[in-house]
Amino acid sequence: MTGTALFRRVLVSEFERLAPRVREVHGGTSRQLRGLATVTRGNALLGRLIGRIASLPDAQHEGVARIELIVDGRGETWIRHFGASRPMRSRLCARDGLLVEQLGPAQLRFRLREHDGAVVWDLQSVSLLGLPAPRSWFAATTARSYEQAGRYCFEVDVRLPFIGHLIGYRGSISSMSSVRIA
Repeated sequence: MTGTALFRRVLVSEFERLAPRVREVHGGTSRQLRGLATVTRGNALLGRLIGRIASLPDAQHEGVARIELIVDGRGETWIRHFGASRPMRSRLCARDGLLVEQLGPAQLRFRLREHDGAVVWDLQSVSLLGLPAPRSWFAATTARSYEQAGRYCFEVDVRLPFIGHLIGYRGSISSMSSVRIA
């Protein structure tokens, strides 16, 4: 399946049941996405430290969001810009039927599934600096991308034991443009 779009490789036949905007964004083409997003951050000291290490964005309410989606033969790089925060960069690839996301020192493995036209990201495991973290630490993590009113939308929420709310971000994309990768 080399040469097949990353999300199509992971979702297989479920990919065709995705809403049109979701299929368009996850269809395997490099794009720039622009819209609005709200980012929330927890207040716990340890959570702020984790956020700093992982380059998580600062809180903002309905601020500008820009996402650079760079597709190559091995996977995708997502560079998320929320307001004036440092960019949040992650690398996504397929491995063993799962979507693997490398975000700073964390590697997250998701089982993707389609539900009502949306992609639901079910977190299966996390490793930090190459060491496995207990799955129970991330049991309250939720993520999905979906279409609403003709727009691509996203929601992510991460909560950790002893820390509580780490980060959440949700938003919608109002414009998409294809980009050429040199």
